[in-house]
Amino acid sequence: MKYKKRLYLLGCILTLLAVAGCRSAEKPAEKSVNGFYVNEFVGETGEEAVIPEDVSEDVPDDIALQKNELYIGADQNANTASEQNKILESLQKAGKASASEVKQEEKALKIKKSAHYYYYTLNSDQKAVYRTILKGLSNREDGFTVYVSRANLYDAYCRVMYDHPELFWAELNYRYWDYGSYVFIRPQYNRTKEQIATDKKAVNKAIRKIKKACRKKSKYDKVLYVYKHLIDTIDYKLDARDNQNVYSSLVSKKTVCAGYAKATQLLLQKMGIQCLYVLGNTNRGYHAWNIVKLGDQYYQMDTCWGDLDYSNSSADYLRNLPKALRYDYRYYCIDDSNMFKTRSQDNHLGLPACRDMSKSFYIYNKRYFTSYGDQVKNSIKNNIRNGKHYWQGQMANREAYLSLLNAVKNGLYPQYLYDIKGKSVYAYYVYYDDQNIIQLYY
Repeated sequence: MKYKKRLYLLGCILTLLAVAGCRSAEKPAEKSVNGFYVNEFVGETGEEAVIPEDVSEDVPDDIALQKNELYIGADQNANTASEQNKILESLQKAGKASASEVKQEEKALKIKKSAHYYYYTLNSDQKAVYRTILKGLSNREDGFTVYVSRANLYDAYCRVMYDHPELFWAELNYRYWDYGSYVFIRPQYNRTKEQIATDKKAVNKAIRKIKKACRKKSKYDKVLYVYKHLIDTIDYKLDARDNQNVYSSLVSKKTVCAGYAKATQLLLQKMGIQCLYVLGNTNRGYHAWNIVKLGDQYYQMDTCWGDLDYSNSSADYLRNLPKALRYDYRYYCIDDSNMFKTRSQDNHLGLPACRDMSKSFYIYNKRYFTSYGDQVKNSIKNNIRNGKHYWQGQMANREAYLSLLNAVKNGLYPQYLYDIKGKSVYAYYVYYDDQNIIQLYY
């Protein structure tokens, strides 16, 4: 054919799976010295947490134990037993609050069923512990007592932190003293109260701006907007300051996977959409992402891996991609079986199952094809006629995918461009071999 003399077809295959990892979500590594426990996290360098040899300066002021008893917890024969009993009675009373008192406290702490998944998986006693921790962290208390055993402290603390990305000043690190029936916690903070007040304004300003842009959108379109907005505005930086919280992603605009995930969660929570913070392992290390609820179904979503700039930061071809193809939708509103091809998730707190694919980008937007035939061909042609410089689709099975890919490699797209536009142009194709996805653009 004459058009072949002037047509150029360039192809490239993305090998994202080999590099799509994030080592930046922190994983706890608890240590102890003579009964003094430090819940520290291994950082990017893999360096282990340092436990101070002398912790006498960290003795809680309101628990007057002798120095040698600090390391072993409360001694039942110590002369401070009356003080310990007062603390225990106070904590027990807080745990037996009436229904109206609980509701009032939940309102004061802004706990909502539409936002805080982990809280509503607990029984009444566990919820009381959760509220105590949340109140202490929200007020940036230097230390506070919690009526919980050491064995249950970690899960309780994680539930609060995973439910509340707005607590950007609180770290997952904490120190605590074990007194049998209760513990005393000293959280680790990254800001003073004065700094929190200032930085809260910047975070809230960013949230208001995004909420305003989504005001008239459906819930699905709100999720999609947040996914794309964060990809558009964030630079993935391994050494970014505050990279484990939302300040880095919403204000500094430089973060790692934890920042992407917490920003996604916080923004959707503010729009009344339940979104969970999830941690797990990938082939590159520990990673953070989300589970989002739309209707009655839950869906897996990874905004960080959806950012092609993160996955392929050195790929020159990204500069020429149409904006519509700069988002990797393989990790957008998918089910467990597809997400678990690249990872395993921590489930010690209990996560909802994601079994539905109807909200995945390609199915929801009618870019999912069961066979390679006229429907696919007409879809590609219509995009050209409508002035769109790209086309993308996912094939339901391997046979259909390979048939389309073979046709693309043999000049299908430039042929259509020549037939419709009456001239030859440079055409490109990209294919994701792991999920039968093909993208075309010129």
